[in-house]
Amino acid sequence: MIYGIFEQHLPKKMLLNNPLLYKEISKNSRLSLWECCYWCILGFYHAFLFYYVPIWLLGDDIALQKEQHNFGIWSFGTIIFTNCVIVVNLKLIIETCHWNILAVASMVITVVGYPTLASIYSGVIW
Repeated sequence: MIYGIFEQHLPKKMLLNNPLLYKEISKNSRLSLWECCYWCILGFYHAFLFYYVPIWLLGDDIALQKEQHNFGIWSFGTIIFTNCVIVVNLKLIIETCHWNILAVASMVITVVGYPTLASIYSGVIW
């Protein structure tokens, strides 16, 4: 949410000095059919990787804990969702044009807050 509210592709002064830029922005090339298809294909690609790479890495019934317990479906889902959080934040870093303190703070809060909440929800206390 914070990224969407505060992101600017053009500086405020440039937009105020050149009102014709608003006409170009209103055409909104970011919502073209090609851009939509590109982002959908990218989403399917990431979903494929999020699911099949952990399956490939973890194998059929691998135990990753000292007690030789299996992770199970809930932990597998946590691995997939963690991959999603990491990739979304990396994509935001790549796509950000206007860096400000709120954008950086929201990304830091996400990177620090997600593992903390995931640990609390799973019952692991550091």
